[in-house]
Amino acid sequence: MQNPERPDGAARRAFTLVELLVVIGIIVLLAGIGVGVGQAVRAKGRRDRTRMLIDRIATALRDYESMIGHWPDAIADDAAATDYPQLATVLLGLEAVKPSEVGDDGGLQGVVLDAWGRYILVCKGGHNSPGLDIWSLGADPADPADDVVNWGRE
Repeated sequence: MQNPERPDGAARRAFTLVELLVVIGIIVLLAGIGVGVGQAVRAKGRRDRTRMLIDRIATALRDYESMIGHWPDAIADDAAATDYPQLATVLLGLEAVKPSEVGDDGGLQGVVLDAWGRYILVCKGGHNSPGLDIWSLGADPADPADDVVNWGRE
């Protein structure tokens, strides 16, 4: 198309500022949507990974109890009294957890960690009486709604 305002009649070859701003705005909008979706996928992945870890621990401890006749001595009636480093050693021996899933959480060293880097909690009875309660505090330790637990699931 000829440009009547140009003396040589050349076609327009540049974008206007408004056109560039519209394109940049669309790119920013799409990037924002992509980041939100990515965060939701990562959060679900962490919950699923922690749920699978809890299931592996529960299966290994049920097998232990079936073979030996009692739960490991490291597990107490209260989660605060459980000896988590000793429990991690038992779980490593049963090959229920990988060495990469054992680490340090603040003051506790050599404990089984969930996907958020906090240790998995274990105690006798409670919700799974006469079994074991095994759970993670989830993404937000202050919010019980996002805990990953081994009770109350179908």
